[in-house]
Amino acid sequence: MALRHAALDATEAGERPSVKAGLIALLRERRGAVATLTVSAILSGFAESATLAIIVEIAATIATGAHRAHIHLGPLHHPGVDTLFEIVLVLVLVRLALQVPLSILPARIAAQTQAGLRTRLFHSFTRASWDVQAADARASCRKR
Repeated sequence: MALRHAALDATEAGERPSVKAGLIALLRERRGAVATLTVSAILSGFAESATLAIIVEIAATIATGAHRAHIHLGPLHHPGVDTLFEIVLVLVLVRLALQVPLSILPARIAAQTQAGLRTRLFHSFTRASWDVQAADARASCRKR
């Protein structure tokens, strides 16, 4: 809770808030989406690295002319090339399924954050006194 308001407290004191405090302030309402995005990215990376490792093993097995790989994958001891292709297919499908949250969540998080910032800015402006609003309007007219 202290970190949530650290960016606001630093700004009010005239200090520059830390990056961590700024991110926490921006993303506090979207913790679930950020956590889902993080977990999806990690799992997608594991699926991709496992896919590449098994493809390399398939290539090495085929290059030697053998029909069985000399690896142990959990309960599979010396699986055949066809079994390794099936495992790769499953990993590719898992990676493809993980692309859904990886493609949707960043845009949704950014859009919701921007909408929240605009809403808070509008409410802050409309709740300000008339003198503050008029001074802000004059200042923006002078800049042009």
